Amino acid sequence: MLRSGLTANQAMVVGKEGRLSTLKNAQSEAGLFGVSWEMAEIVKAELIDTINTRWAEAADVAGLTGVQSELLRRSTVLSEGVFF
Repeated sequence: MLRSGLTANQAMVVGKEGRLSTLKNAQSEAGLFGVSWEMAEIVKAELIDTINTRWAEAADVAGLTGVQSELLRRSTVLSEGVFF
């Protein structure tokens, strides 16, 4: 679902800040899954890199137009709001 602003929520609690859809919030409970903060940083960086390098390919497979692809990427998947 496209974001209408810079903040969004998940359907379930994902971290210490409840349902807030940010990378920081998701990472806040890494220890509950046996993952150190440092390892969570590595995983987060790898995910961001993978999205950035493979996004066009995935959007093409999904049949998105260029405009749809860019709108979805900027407003949802890697919205600047996820980095708050």
